[in-house]
Amino acid sequence: MIALLCQLRQKIGPASDQQARALAMKQQNQLWRACQAIRQRDLDLAERLLRTRPTSLPPNATYWNLMGLLAEAQGDWNTARRHWQRALRTNRHHSPAERNLRRYFEFYEWGWSEYLPAFGDEIEYGILRNKELSS
Repeated sequence: MIALLCQLRQKIGPASDQQARALAMKQQNQLWRACQAIRQRDLDLAERLLRTRPTSLPPNATYWNLMGLLAEAQGDWNTARRHWQRALRTNRHHSPAERNLRRYFEFYEWGWSEYLPAFGDEIEYGILRNKELSS
């Protein structure tokens, strides 16, 4: 959230802090709703939410990670991989995109993965890896 506010301040100036906060909150809310839509397999809604993001903000790592999960849900693993790589180029410490790339590699290398899809809110829900769930 703080990174979003800093990006907005650079674009619209410090005088519009309230406007910047509102826009950042709108983007966060839209990403959360898209995350829920992907989980519920409402892919049309998820795509609509992700495609109509506020254009005054550049896409962040969370956005690219969710675009990857949407592409995966649609069966397009190559596009998903490209989105996850883009998420890591945006923020090289974005662990959900890193885990999704690891899942992609394991599926293609071994045909299975111990990792669940990583949306970015798993800690909140207590979901990490299949191994960690059973421990």
